[in-house]
Amino acid sequence: MDITIIVPVYNRAHLVGATLDSIAAQTLRPIHLVLVDNNSQDNTLKVLLDFKKRHQSDDFKVTVLQETRRGAAAARNCGLQEATTEWVMFFDSDDIMAPDLLESYARAVEKHADAEIILTRVTLKQVDGK
Repeated sequence: MDITIIVPVYNRAHLVGATLDSIAAQTLRPIHLVLVDNNSQDNTLKVLLDFKKRHQSDDFKVTVLQETRRGAAAARNCGLQEATTEWVMFFDSDDIMAPDLLESYARAVEKHADAEIILTRVTLKQVDGK
């Protein structure tokens, strides 16, 4: 299963690295990661470009875009225009993926080949650890 992951990012230079590392650690390949900087005022764009330079490979394509219209919806739509895979996942810039998340989606796609949307359970962990 080929998948595009779209991550809109706004002023997350201080924490988006953990999100990106969790995506890079996925056990399923290939991945096309589309990062959309939503006109950040900090050095988020530099963090995204540095990540691309360090991690892009034949089976892990990284695209960095800029969307000047404010809002996550505009950034998601910008990213969606870059998607060339059958499956697309939207992911937030302050979340962490379990290493086998994409594998679990691939299994769900195989099991439910006629599905148009696949959902999964999530574990919410607050900053205070709860």
